[in-house]
Amino acid sequence: MLWQRVVTALVLLPLILGAIFFLPGDGFALAMAVAVLVAGREWAAMAKLCRYTFPVLLVIGMAGVWVLGQLGVAVGQPLLGAAVAGWLLALVLVVRYPAGAGWMHRRALMYLAGLLLLVPAWHAVVQLQAITVQVAGMELRGLVLLGAFVIVW
Repeated sequence: MLWQRVVTALVLLPLILGAIFFLPGDGFALAMAVAVLVAGREWAAMAKLCRYTFPVLLVIGMAGVWVLGQLGVAVGQPLLGAAVAGWLLALVLVVRYPAGAGWMHRRALMYLAGLLLLVPAWHAVVQLQAITVQVAGMELRGLVLLGAFVIVW
């Protein structure tokens, strides 16, 4: 099992680094949307949701956020607020477990929970990749995102 994880990491690391440093903003957003769709399929399987409906909702959510951003609408703060509200609700449910576990059998709430997890995460990763940093007189994008990934890894 550990060997599979190491091999997967060795294969994915160059792809991730290449995407972070060499893809333009929209290309990176699209590449991360694919990764989020893979995560969405996993969420749908774990939550026993329709394996086609949830990814479609994810695409609609990410496309909506992207289109609003392209139109100049500030989506970051409302999206962050929705994500924080979702995480606070999750905290309450964890603290109340097992009494609060009944919500897991309500499909609509599982769809909403997945969207509140994945769409803001996608938006955050895309925004972090867009931040440019001055290094030795050059502007580099992706260093802030790489730093976040290194902390998590």
